Amino acid sequence: ELGPLFQLVSSCIQALTSSNQVFNCLWSHGRGIPSHIHYVMQPAWADDHVKYVGSGPALQVEQAHALTSPEVKLVKEFSQRSIDWLAQFVKQIDLSDGYPVLVDL
Repeated sequence: ELGPLFQLVSSCIQALTSSNQVFNCLWSHGRGIPSHIHYVMQPAWADDHVKYVGSGPALQVEQAHALTSPEVKLVKEFSQRSIDWLAQFVKQIDLSDGYPVLVDL
């Protein structure tokens, strides 16, 4: 069941970014043929409507086009803060393959 995991990670993102909400979207594509999926969790703030014209999926597309890549250092710091935040809700975080895997939610 992915629902509890998605809910937990959305809460983590909201807590660490102070966003008003977190968009959860599933994208499937591959040259017009569903071949793989991307699950995106994106923080959103109340003033996004001032910066962007679109809403919902159109807002996400606008934000993606306007986004600049964050520094690797900032990504690593956010990742560690996320692991620390999530650790309070799980019994174990397995990092053996280099990626955090939550065990026993």
